[in-house]
Amino acid sequence: MAQMPKVAEAGKPIQFVFNLLSTNTTGNSTWLWHSDMSVTITDSKGQAVLALPNLHGHGSMLQFVNVFPTAGIYNVDILYGQQNGSPNFFLTPKTIHQANFDVTVVTPQPATTVPRGAPIKEIPINVQSFAYTPNVINVNKGDLVRLVFTAAQDDANLYNGHGFGIEKYNVNAFLTKGSTQTVEFLADKPGTFTIRCTSFCVEPGGDAIHHFQMTGQLIVHG
Repeated sequence: MAQMPKVAEAGKPIQFVFNLLSTNTTGNSTWLWHSDMSVTITDSKGQAVLALPNLHGHGSMLQFVNVFPTAGIYNVDILYGQQNGSPNFFLTPKTIHQANFDVTVVTPQPATTVPRGAPIKEIPINVQSFAYTPNVINVNKGDLVRLVFTAAQDDANLYNGHGFGIEKYNVNAFLTKGSTQTVEFLADKPGTFTIRCTSFCVEPGGDAIHHFQMTGQLIVHG
């Protein structure tokens, strides 16, 4: 399951993407086909805020967008299973299964006021499996940092793309593979901050260490 953006804010659209795969004992994965699903989202009082009772994923991929009305903890409940006669019905799941998890929705952060005339620091960044180039960003306190990402279409098995998050800077972007995107923020805190890939980016059966090693640094000079 992928959630974009990773930090869910009240009143803003959140995209959910579900993929169903069958993994054998050797770690190889096979996409499931013709799966039926239902999704119900409830608030902390058990009241339904979204109900999608009859969904059919031709390739066992389901995506939908929801706007959570207020901050709080919401529960997502999914029922899923394969149709009789599906091309690979011999794979599990053959019967109805359930997935259940919570989503924490926070109050939107107030926008940072950018001082008039703030110097703009524009930096192009190439994104590929599994590295940012450059992976060290040097700016000065007070800079309006403009990061221009070009994400490679470099891995057919990498379904969605990569994340880009900067700790303590409230920067968290999802970088769809094959896209160009721009992220801006004000460098208002001096210091050295860790950059991490915030969206699990290893294909099923791949070596997860690659995702965790996809890091970098933001250095804000005071």
